[in-house]
Amino acid sequence: MDIFRFPNFVNLSFKEKKAQKDVVWCAPELGQLKFNVNGMPKGNPSELTIGGVLRDFKEGCLYPFQRQLVLVM
Repeated sequence: MDIFRFPNFVNLSFKEKKAQKDVVWCAPELGQLKFNVNGMPKGNPSELTIGGVLRDFKEGCLYPFQRQLVLVM
């Protein structure tokens, strides 16, 4: 669409930026473990990557993991 010849046919709307939220990770209590995971689909949700980490109360990384999955439906 030609914005100069047809300015009424072009919609130039802008979204407001959302305020950024601070995310703070807190270690688990003494004697406990914390398991954090995340996932992300790639394209049509048949391919997926997941990852995570198991941490102790000293914030030590006990078990990091990452896997790519293919969902069959």
